[in-house]
Amino acid sequence: MKIKFILLVLFLCSTGSNTAFAQLSNGSPAPDFAVTTITGGSYSLYGAMGANKAACLDFMATWCGPCWSFHQSGVLESVYANLSSETTVVMLEADYNTNTSCLYGPSGCVGGTQGNWVSGTLYPICDLQSGDGVRESYQINYFPTLYVISPDKRVWEIISRSYSNYENWITKSFKLNVVSANITNSICGNDGKVDINVTGGYGSLDYSWSNGATSQDLTNVGAGTYEVTITDNNGYFKEFGPYTVSGTQKGMEILSTNVQHNLCHGDAAGSIQIDLDYGTPPYRFLWSNGSIDQNIENLPAGNYSLTITDALNCKLYKSAQITQPAKLLADFDVVDETCNDENGGIVFQTTGGVQPYRYNIGFGDQSYPEFGGLAAGNYSVTIQDRNDCELVVRFEINGTNKPEALTQISSHINCVNDTVSVLGEGSTQGLHLKYEWSTQNGKIVSNPSQVNIEVDKKGWYVLKVTDLNTYCYDKDSILSMI
Repeated sequence: MKIKFILLVLFLCSTGSNTAFAQLSNGSPAPDFAVTTITGGSYSLYGAMGANKAACLDFMATWCGPCWSFHQSGVLESVYANLSSETTVVMLEADYNTNTSCLYGPSGCVGGTQGNWVSGTLYPICDLQSGDGVRESYQINYFPTLYVISPDKRVWEIISRSYSNYENWITKSFKLNVVSANITNSICGNDGKVDINVTGGYGSLDYSWSNGATSQDLTNVGAGTYEVTITDNNGYFKEFGPYTVSGTQKGMEILSTNVQHNLCHGDAAGSIQIDLDYGTPPYRFLWSNGSIDQNIENLPAGNYSLTITDALNCKLYKSAQITQPAKLLADFDVVDETCNDENGGIVFQTTGGVQPYRYNIGFGDQSYPEFGGLAAGNYSVTIQDRNDCELVVRFEINGTNKPEALTQISSHINCVNDTVSVLGEGSTQGLHLKYEWSTQNGKIVSNPSQVNIEVDKKGWYVLKVTDLNTYCYDKDSILSMI
């Protein structure tokens, strides 16, 4: 912090003002003034500049060390010697507490001096007085304050105190100019141009157009008036224009596009509506599907392009896409019924469309993709997505049948018959069938694996008939009485 403070003192001497920096901003108007030089002559700023000259102003104080160092560097003497055809140079002693003698050295000086400021100085020197208002109009708050005034009477503060910097300002920055502008009028509202030929300026140039463009040349604009501000590497800027582009002010513009997409795969219900303005009516429309209407409808999914032509044959292009959901598809797994038990079922794996899905087998919608408790037979299930897009799936559930067991008694046990026949011959017959008789409280006296059996005791008799191919079976029972 101490080093920075010392450097500040070396380069700047405060005037005693509370403001730390000169308040005239770069590019602001340079106030004119007329003062008397120390030799009794008169110096008028605007008079010395005339129409085409710049000016170098050195606001200093005789007691100011940095001011003396700059004076001793001979920079302004070189500027005066080499560039006097392009600039005027003046030294302005701006401390009201010093007297004129201080400019000549210590003898008779009141307020302090660094030495003889006059010796060897060929350009005018003025000792400003409080009544002339020059220091106040330039808002000087530290010494030295070094300004260059551009020929168009604007003020610029010199920061780098070298001859080359002054030379760059005077011979390059102040020569910045647009020497010609080629204007192309706008026919379609977006094809106007302003092509400028720029000379001078120091280093690279930046461009700022009134419409926001930052290129050197203005392109693709409508009718209107445009200005450009050009800034060089010194920070010198100048505004050029106005440049007037005639013709159509604004080209055709699509203000909004309303696209309705297809809700279901394969539909042709899409539409494209546009809201158009500007350009030069009437308009002509040509869509890629051949339609010449402004708006098109009943469209399948796809890409559509539009060419709009106005009365001046200006064209505007627009494209839009009609989309559709993926095709609604369903894979399924069927579980067949067994043994007439109504235990068949189906499970769906649905893709495409827009979820969620609904399933209906004939008993109302459900969200679960499966149905159970189904007998063998043919079925159809309707699947719908969120957009009510529909897919009908038809399928068959196969099944196996169980055999039928049917029992009856030929007669009852009595004094004549000590055994009776319990018959199963009314059951399903076949070589693939197995017959099994059983009892808990009766007595079977014949082969229990036959269709018909003999019993000699009252009781319940049960017949089980099994299909050896499907393992389906059926049972029937009967009570044998004495």
